[in-house]
Amino acid sequence: MISTTAFAFATPEMAPGTPGEISDHIKMEISSDTRMDGTKVSASLRDGIAILTGHVATLDQAERAAERAMSVVKVRAVVNELEIGGGSIPDESVKTAVRAALDKNKALDAGRITVNVEGGKAVLGGAVGTWDEQEIAREAVSRVPGVKLIENKTEVTFDGIRSDDQIAEQLRQLIANDPLCDGLSLSVSVKEGAVRLKGELGSRGEYDRLVRRSSVTGVFEVNSDRLTINSDLKMEAVEDKDFTPDQMMAALGDAMKADRRIDPGMIRSELAEGVVTLSGQVPADEMKAAAESTARGVPGVMAVSNQIQVGGETQRPLVSVNAPLVTPRR
Repeated sequence: MISTTAFAFATPEMAPGTPGEISDHIKMEISSDTRMDGTKVSASLRDGIAILTGHVATLDQAERAAERAMSVVKVRAVVNELEIGGGSIPDESVKTAVRAALDKNKALDAGRITVNVEGGKAVLGGAVGTWDEQEIAREAVSRVPGVKLIENKTEVTFDGIRSDDQIAEQLRQLIANDPLCDGLSLSVSVKEGAVRLKGELGSRGEYDRLVRRSSVTGVFEVNSDRLTINSDLKMEAVEDKDFTPDQMMAALGDAMKADRRIDPGMIRSELAEGVVTLSGQVPADEMKAAAESTARGVPGVMAVSNQIQVGGETQRPLVSVNAPLVTPRR
């Protein structure tokens, strides 16, 4: 049995109401996060779509900012236009660091993953056993300084048998990365695929979110009988957004239209079991990466399969947003 505990700090605030108040609260949420030290982030809100601009040092910080913004009330999706700096690091050094980050991550078996880095773009190839491991690998690489783009070409073979240790580590990382868990003492143990959660949460929405998200690959049961709700811990300005598939796709469509880096007519989006699949043809890597970033900025999206092709003669219009196929798990 493996036990893990995550600790963080937060201060309850009154819920913002106007777009200006919501934008200010997003900036406050981001600036108060210790993982965002040294960054400069601005936020604006249009029709529930938060648009982030400014500078960060790593891709992980950019995605952390988006997670913070997504948690704020009345935010339907996030367009992440943050520029990633951090100076120029030789590709070979970045590649070595990426390999090390993958190999030491206890939530996945990285032995079949290949790595190449060119101009700050990390390309992951090879194979992983589950969708979870594909996403875990990507998250691990995002924390490496010098990585500005990630192209995840790993094949999901669906042949992985996940250990209790791997599942527990994945859930530990999930809790540590979830803004709704900030300021809370939570623990998770796993035995033979059965998860037991323990601790206090501030609201029923936070409770339901943690239980829902704990059903990762390899989990057969989630026991929450030692997970309680303490309203004194409730964060007034953040909330769980358990969107329906229709709501997710509507938010994605609006976010794509709001993203000035994207021609949404070139991109097709489909949703199945919380995974957004992007396809189409665009003129540059930057637009492909922007489309993936924006898809990740929709609450409830578990993973993005980016099958957009770059180069050649672009064709439009494509159907920009398709109806969802399966209700997402998250």
